[in-house]
Amino acid sequence: MKPSSLMEQTLFVILPSVSTAAARKKLLLLSRWAPLFEEAGVRLVALAPDPHILLQQESLFLHLSFPLISDPFQECASHFGCLQTRMVFGTEQKVCVASLVLCSETSKEPSLILRHVLPESLLRILMKAQKLRWISLEKCALALVDNPYSCC
Repeated sequence: MKPSSLMEQTLFVILPSVSTAAARKKLLLLSRWAPLFEEAGVRLVALAPDPHILLQQESLFLHLSFPLISDPFQECASHFGCLQTRMVFGTEQKVCVASLVLCSETSKEPSLILRHVLPESLLRILMKAQKLRWISLEKCALALVDNPYSCC
């Protein structure tokens, strides 16, 4: 495991909420794969618009091995372009969509943004990345976008 100071990239996992079963599955999956990310020099960080106290409770309950950070005003999601306008109770609201954002420590702009990522897609991305021995997480994810069933 690399110390956090030697991490070369950060993978932000943006979730619409942690209060759904799908979000919990995604968090548990990420927690299981976190050591592989760390070995590859990728720091894992999850973001959600839920209140800090709820995220802290979920993190403790699920025994997460990576930070789960509150983005209550969706500033990070907005910065990465991961917001979508939806009708909620008859009014338009901006809500964040499940996304993966890969950022390098040496660049100000993300090297990869995948929006509308489902838990199954995330699993395929991780499996493909492991199969490729982390040659390039960007290439793996882009290959998945071109052919979503290539690594099942």
